[in-house]
Amino acid sequence: MLAPYGLKTDTASSGGEAIKRIEQGNAYDIIFMDHMMPVMDGVETTRRLREMGYKGKIIALTANVLAGQDEVFMRNGFDGFISKPIDSRELDGVLVGFIPAAPPVTPRLTPRAGTAAPDELKRCFVIDARRAIDTLEGFRAQGRPANDADFEGYTTVVHGMKSALANIGEADLSAAALRLENAGRARDAAFVTYKTPPFITALRKLSEELSAPDDSENVEMGDADRRLLREGLDALATACAAFDKPAAKAALDGLRQKKWPREVGGVLDEIAAHLLHSAFGKAAATAKSI
Repeated sequence: MLAPYGLKTDTASSGGEAIKRIEQGNAYDIIFMDHMMPVMDGVETTRRLREMGYKGKIIALTANVLAGQDEVFMRNGFDGFISKPIDSRELDGVLVGFIPAAPPVTPRLTPRAGTAAPDELKRCFVIDARRAIDTLEGFRAQGRPANDADFEGYTTVVHGMKSALANIGEADLSAAALRLENAGRARDAAFVTYKTPPFITALRKLSEELSAPDDSENVEMGDADRRLLREGLDALATACAAFDKPAAKAALDGLRQKKWPREVGGVLDEIAAHLLHSAFGKAAATAKSI
């Protein structure tokens, strides 16, 4: 979503990592801080950054927009917040308002209920959904979340699925994820235990429906194909090292012009999911894994 602005982006996978980036002297025009993160949430991370003397702009990303929520964020050191799923018009207003050099762009609207999500977004959703299913199956296998750490992990997973489902227009299933998220926050073990299995079933069914038909079983690779793949992946990894998302996306799109064996296609899908979340380190590591 930030690509049209020509901005270089960086990503941190946790609150602790975000703090470390600032301690290392990295400078940012703006920080988008997820409200819900495991171990240290966005509010606590921002509070610690402000205590360190950090003066830069910090914008909260939250799926929990309640009356008075803006005041809560402001009291805890944020400069503003954007609700999730993110509306690109709202993002545009924040960027242009806080970064004068950022040119306004024609917003690309986030898919809502009843609209078709782009194929790339669907592919990335399938990967995220499968990971979420694996995690939720782990909670189901142990019967129910056993302690606060389990509940926090569970809540983080369904929170992520809530936003991902909304982004592809699955409003009903997103609402189901919201109910599970609220139950996780309330430590309602009975509700979580009773409602998680049907949610997993519905999520798995949707994932299967969105998965593209696999006709790559008999695709073979020659030496020229292997060189092309390696060159493309190396270019992608180089772009990721420079946090250059447009260049990384261009390299990935170039590779997608060709049909590859199933295992290569799976790696490209995984890289696409990492790029969608601006997880440049993970995208580069995946590119180097084959």
